[in-house]
Amino acid sequence: MQISWRVQFLEPVMVLVWRELRIRYKRTVLGFFWSLVPPVAQAFIWLIVVEKIFRYDIPNYSAYLLCSAFAWQFVQNALLDGCSVMLFHMPLVKAFPMRREILPV
Repeated sequence: MQISWRVQFLEPVMVLVWRELRIRYKRTVLGFFWSLVPPVAQAFIWLIVVEKIFRYDIPNYSAYLLCSAFAWQFVQNALLDGCSVMLFHMPLVKAFPMRREILPV
């Protein structure tokens, strides 16, 4: 039985992701929830600026702002951390055969 290329080539990437998350949030009080603090703080600051300083009254603006802050934080961290993890673990990346679509640059 042949294993799908997605399973075969994504396994090393998933190992790197899991290892990086374990190392990053080891011995922290909130653990993984520390990754939720920056987008919530960013959305809160923008909400104060738009509603209190500029005095715009946009319905459901806080929901839009929170969703966009989480999306932006995800894209930013995925690009920055993805490249740095691959560079930091270059010997491991070279040891496993990977497709070019998986590598960030």
